[in-house]
Amino acid sequence: YSCNRHNSNPCRLFLSGVGPLIRQKLEKIHYDNWVGVSTHFKDILEVADGNLDDDNELKVMSWQGDKTRLVYLTSDAEEVIEDLDPNCCYIIGGIVDRNSLKGATLAKAKRLGIRTAR
Repeated sequence: YSCNRHNSNPCRLFLSGVGPLIRQKLEKIHYDNWVGVSTHFKDILEVADGNLDDDNELKVMSWQGDKTRLVYLTSDAEEVIEDLDPNCCYIIGGIVDRNSLKGATLAKAKRLGIRTAR
């Protein structure tokens, strides 16, 4: 968050699938004061489909429900991104899958029908 906030061209951050335990941890670091960050209990596809409570948030989302504009970032992907496309929404998963969960993020993205890249 800090690096993004201090960037000359910061991106909008959406935290999806935030359950009670994660929300509790975020509250300890006062996430509700973070500028340009929204948190959602819904999963990424519900957020991507535009099923949000706040209609104003839809206006700042570049993908506006178009699943083809979603890119799930995972080190297991074959495609390498050199430049970010401002018309895409990049998903940074919360799963660290280097060892015991190797390939978990890639498998999830494929199951959801979302393009992957690294």
